[in-house]
Amino acid sequence: MIHFHDLLPAKHSLLQGSTTYATDFKQIILPELQNMDTKGEQIDYCIALNESRQNHNAGRKHIMEVHFNYDWEILVKSKFLDGVDGVIAHSRATETYLKNLDLPGLRVYFIPMSIDLSVLPTSPATRLNRWIYLGNLNNASKRANEEIFHQEFPNAVDTLSYGQFNNDVPIRPHEECMNIASQYTYGAGVGRSLLELLGMGLKCMVVGKKYGGPVRNDTDLLAHLEQNCNSFYYSSSTGNVNNDYAQLVSGGVITKSLIDMNTRKSDYVAVINDILSV
Repeated sequence: MIHFHDLLPAKHSLLQGSTTYATDFKQIILPELQNMDTKGEQIDYCIALNESRQNHNAGRKHIMEVHFNYDWEILVKSKFLDGVDGVIAHSRATETYLKNLDLPGLRVYFIPMSIDLSVLPTSPATRLNRWIYLGNLNNASKRANEEIFHQEFPNAVDTLSYGQFNNDVPIRPHEECMNIASQYTYGAGVGRSLLELLGMGLKCMVVGKKYGGPVRNDTDLLAHLEQNCNSFYYSSSTGNVNNDYAQLVSGGVITKSLIDMNTRKSDYVAVINDILSV
């Protein structure tokens, strides 16, 4: 039997990728796992955010998903991973770090981030010839890189941060944010925000704490997915924003199934089966 624990602190009630991921996971992946025959084994499965953790139940195996890139050395010293049998990482950087810790009994898995495409609005017949930055501009480096787009494309960039459109009020729910973003031709962001933009057919650049370049085709997308579309770890840029934009305009079509959570079900089932085999 799978026992699922959703560790969502109150501060994650805002529109963050970890929150929308947990929503999609419970809708698509969790039913698949709970229908598995675990051969009488009891498995605790949790989605961990920041320093939140689940108390481990004796006699059960424990699988944790991690959605952050914090100082792992501090978390390891605080015994954050004690009693955990398996960790699912959504970036190769996190996977590599955890494997290099060589903690006894800990298995580390990589599964690319994905989204529920079925909840996204349909593409409009015509789009605004503008940029939309989708994501949470919650630190100076993100704001600085978002400002690059205002400089490169003056009077052609709007923002949706924490559900606020161009810093106005009120805070909009996720569905309304998607409806707004779907009207644009070009998008910028990182992580799940970027996948949502791509899922709605926008031509996108990766922009977060660093500038990560364009997603021109499936090759770019697969490379960015290896690092959870995090511009801190990978860039597809030519070194010039205008050159990147020109290549983006003439780029190929993104295969949306690459980011569809439904195509990842077997990956999660494989993790459970591997943990059961120990």
